[in-house]
Amino acid sequence: MDELLVKHNIILQKSKNLSLEEFKTRSYKALFGVDLKSNNTILFFRDAKSRFLQKDSLKLIEMSETLAKKEDRIIKKKIFFYNSQICSKALELLKKNGWKCYFVM
Repeated sequence: MDELLVKHNIILQKSKNLSLEEFKTRSYKALFGVDLKSNNTILFFRDAKSRFLQKDSLKLIEMSETLAKKEDRIIKKKIFFYNSQICSKALELLKKNGWKCYFVM
C-alpha cells in the first residue's frame, strides 16, 4: 500500500485505517488521512477479480459519505485504487463526483 501512495505522489501526515465491517465488504480497504495541504483525504483500495460496475461506484460513494459523517469530517480528496476491469459508466460517475481513480496491478 505504501508503494502505491509513493508512486502516485500521495503523502499523508496523519493516516488511519477505517473499519468497513458495517458494509459487509471484504474486497475493500479504506484509509483516511490529511495531506500536506491540510486536505482531508479518503482512499479506497479494491482487490477483486470481478468487474467494477456502476452499482459498485454508487456503493463506494455511499461508503465514503457514511465514513465522512462517522469521522465528522468534510472530505476534500477522494482516491480509488482498483485492480480489475472497470465499467466506463462507473468510472465516469466517480470522476464526475470528484474521485481520482488509479488502476494498479
